[in-house]
Amino acid sequence: MAALSIHSLWSRSEMPTNSDFLKVLAAATELTGDAQRAAYLIRNEPLKAFEYKTGEMLIQEGRANDLIRYLESFASGFAG
Repeated sequence: MAALSIHSLWSRSEMPTNSDFLKVLAAATELTGDAQRAAYLIRNEPLKAFEYKTGEMLIQEGRANDLIRYLESFASGFAG
């Protein structure tokens, strides 16, 4: 399997520039086992717990830590 690069997930104009995104991507990848799937979900999946905002929207709002805690709650077995 070829190494996955953040550059392969986005075009140059779309690529996130802050470390918060990378932290969220790492947490989401732990859950999904696949960085490409995790990146897709962060960009496209509306989250009911966050008023149907996507992870990307939350990161842009400065709520990366809230999103990471949410993702970690699933990893620890939260069923809510």
